[in-house]
Parts: sequence; structure tokens; C-alpha cells
Amino acid sequence: MIDRSKDTADFDARITAMGERLSQHGVAIVQKDYSAEAFGSWHVVAGDEKKNMDFSYDRKDSCLTFRDAAVTPRDHHDLQHRRFDTWSGEDPIAFVEEFLAHEFPKPWRSWANRVAGGDCSRVRSPWRSASKRRRNTPKHSGNVQPASGRA
Repeated sequence: MIDRSKDTADFDARITAMGERLSQHGVAIVQKDYSAEAFGSWHVVAGDEKKNMDFSYDRKDSCLTFRDAAVTPRDHHDLQHRRFDTWSGEDPIAFVEEFLAHEFPKPWRSWANRVAGGDCSRVRSPWRSASKRRRNTPKHSGNVQPASGRA
């Protein structure tokens, strides 16, 4: 019988390292399963408190299916699919990490914490538009004279 404990340990180490890197994006690994008996197929659920993504990799067919975990698929059209040429170096776990980093961008608040040393109230968003600042100023009626007194 073949000992698959090394494959399982490698998978766990890679997913744990991916989870640590994605924690900067507010993403946590909610569930991870590795099935050495099914050619090394795996299942990972990851996300934040608002949204989770469900990834299932079938190693026999080199096919990754993924979806929003909140949506119950009615058929295969509700899932997204991606095939990998693993023999030429494509890595489905690297794709999952890249996908999650894109789906869950780094929160602005963590940037503000680094800049302000933990006090986010002192940092003003650099993305606040000038039009938003103008909307907060009082509007003048048409009868107001200019401050200089000239008409």
C-alpha cells in the first residue's frame, strides 16, 4: 500500500501558507479537504465574513470548478470551470490564490492602520472625491451677493 501522508502534509502546508498570505486581504480558509485516494483531488472553501468561494479540484481530469458558496448550483452551468496543464507547470492552487486576491482586494482600513499607527480616524481617504466635498458645502440661493460687494 502506498503511503499518501506526505502528499496530504504537502497540501496542508501549501494551503496554510496561502491562507497566511491571503489574510492581508481579509480572507480566511474556512474548509480544506484532500483526498489522496481520488488521485489527489481537493476541496477548499475560503472567503471573508460576507462571501465565501468554493473550489473543487479533480486531479484525475485536471479540472477546477469554483463558485460562490452562497449559491446552490442547479446544474453544471452554475459553476465556473478551468482546466490546467499540470504536466507543463500550471498550478491550480496558485490560481486559487490569485483569484481570491483579486476577488477580495486588500481593505483600505488595513492601509490606514499602517499609516496612522492604528488610529484610522486621523487618516483621510485619498480616494474621497472633490465632488463629494463640494456636495457637503451649503448651496447659495440666487439672491446672494458676492462678498466683494460688486454685482
